[in-house]
Amino acid sequence: MRKQTNSTTHNQPTTTHTRNVRIGIILPEDQRNTTTLHIPDHPYFLNDTPIRNTTITVTAGNQAVSAADQTVSAGDQTVSAEDQAVSAGDQNVTIRHSDSEHTCNRCVLRPENSDPTTGISIQHIQAGRGFHFATSIDVVLPDAIEISNERGWLMLINELPRETYLKGVITAEMSSACPIEFLKAQCVTARSWMLAASEHKHANLGIDYCNDDCCQRYQGIEHLSESAVKAVDQTASLILIHSSGCVVDANYAKCCGGITESPEHVWSVPKPGQHSVVDAPPESHIHNLASANPNSSTEFIRRAWLTRADAFCSAKYVSPTDVPRYLGRIDDGQSWFRWTKEIAATDLLANLKHHISDFHDAHQLTDIRIASRGDSGRATSVEIDVTTSSMNATTLTIHDQYNIRQALHPDFLFSTAITLSRRHDAGGAISNVIYHGAGWGHGAGLCQIGALGMSLAGYDHEQILKHYFTNVTINRSDRA
Repeated sequence: MRKQTNSTTHNQPTTTHTRNVRIGIILPEDQRNTTTLHIPDHPYFLNDTPIRNTTITVTAGNQAVSAADQTVSAGDQTVSAEDQAVSAGDQNVTIRHSDSEHTCNRCVLRPENSDPTTGISIQHIQAGRGFHFATSIDVVLPDAIEISNERGWLMLINELPRETYLKGVITAEMSSACPIEFLKAQCVTARSWMLAASEHKHANLGIDYCNDDCCQRYQGIEHLSESAVKAVDQTASLILIHSSGCVVDANYAKCCGGITESPEHVWSVPKPGQHSVVDAPPESHIHNLASANPNSSTEFIRRAWLTRADAFCSAKYVSPTDVPRYLGRIDDGQSWFRWTKEIAATDLLANLKHHISDFHDAHQLTDIRIASRGDSGRATSVEIDVTTSSMNATTLTIHDQYNIRQALHPDFLFSTAITLSRRHDAGGAISNVIYHGAGWGHGAGLCQIGALGMSLAGYDHEQILKHYFTNVTINRSDRA
């Protein structure tokens, strides 16, 4: 789980009460003061003023903005400029288009008629916050846009129907080149997670979810495909129900590496319907490795078993050369089934100091080891021996898979399913640490590359879902 920046408290999220969701697109943590919106050539209303086919510049705080060159076509109605000025401490936003200017506390752009195939274009939206693949992208957002100033920083929210949102989610998480049975499985999983509503990471911002991996990826509708629309429509209202009667709080990660993780080793809480499973057919020899104990991780991650690996997320089911075309647009083209990263001991120590205050006095790295593992072999705690600036020896422990991934490498490790090896200098001190790893992500719930492999092998979405989630049925819900 990622820790989010707090801001002004607003109304609570709407997910469990309406069929619309509010998605944070620009967050205060992005520290944006300005953005540009391109309005399509069909009627939108800025608060109560009709506008169309124009460019709007939005500014929070007192930064100067230049008016767009395009004119506003709004029938016979003209838009007059407001007299109110914006001071540096003012919790308002300034909106300019053509020669008109508005200042307001909270501005809403809403289409005259909802159309899930078109929307407002916005450039340079943050994607992959805090991860090695962080970048900025351009998006097209349908339905309503709400803009506000949150303590001097710009906040932009897309409010839209749940099912339209899901079409954007499954297109952003993996590409539309994926078989439709995979897309259906991804959709039911994402919808179930949404309706379980167990996580309100951004409730203080008055949104249901952010647009990023912290919640679920949502990158608008620009890259929607016929198969993605069909997958959502054909699974309309379908969710996972556990035998106890609750909606399954269904998680997913990019690649489990062969064994999925138990939620209690990721979030410290069990989740009905979600347990560690071997991501392979029943006859696979991975079951023998998995039933041994987590200490068999070296064999599982690095040794001879890999020559005959038959996990659904392995090369046997998804060719590494095909992986790039199945991925979301901000992912790099790897399978992540197995990977290696190396870091100099001095760089590792610098990264530890940067992210974890306990290491501020560390002077030299003397050893590093996995102290405990989860059911998938993922490290749940790592012990690091260091000497301090006063030459005292001490052992420090890092807990939580997110913290481990962040602290052990400046590029953020793909996962904590790792074993370690070391290089030494002429004096015997550790010079480099090598991570031999499996998978990408926390590993709990549905493995996206594995589910892709299953769909390519002919499994349907129900078989895929019941492979990753246990004691569940797939039912329609009037809450969806």
